[in-house]
Amino acid sequence: MQVMVFCALVMQGRFHAKDAIDFWGTKKKPEAKAEGVMDEAKAAEIFVNEPTVENAAAYLAWQRERFRRIQEAQAKLLEVFIKEQVGGIKATLVYYSTPDCPYCKSQDRILERVTKWLPLVNVRKGTDQVEAVPVIVVEVGEKRVRLDGVATELKIVQAMREANDK
Repeated sequence: MQVMVFCALVMQGRFHAKDAIDFWGTKKKPEAKAEGVMDEAKAAEIFVNEPTVENAAAYLAWQRERFRRIQEAQAKLLEVFIKEQVGGIKATLVYYSTPDCPYCKSQDRILERVTKWLPLVNVRKGTDQVEAVPVIVVEVGEKRVRLDGVATELKIVQAMREANDK
């Protein structure tokens, strides 16, 4: 309760920037940018103050572009983090998959990123029989760690560190 009161006092009833949204129609309407392009400060304001189909489409286009940029930034953060975590560990990933497995297709994309980011990682196809796919066996020297199911980049890095620390 105290947190709610504090937030109400600090924000003074605002969720958006002060006076950004005119719920009562008392402010001059902002002009929309050409071809549905909006800058960050005006996107919500234009749409909420004048909810037309055109403004809704422009707002969605702005949100999609914003989301794409956020995803790019997150991918770069993940790449840097993984490189920091792995350091100079040289590993082989023995990968068991089948061509018709949808989970293997997801794993293929993840392994593609890992090998792009970590040139010391070698991926080779497993030839032994496994009960289910995908399976990755992380080998660092003579030490091994097995990952069953789709393994994220972070799971692969954890397994590399675990095998390295054994």
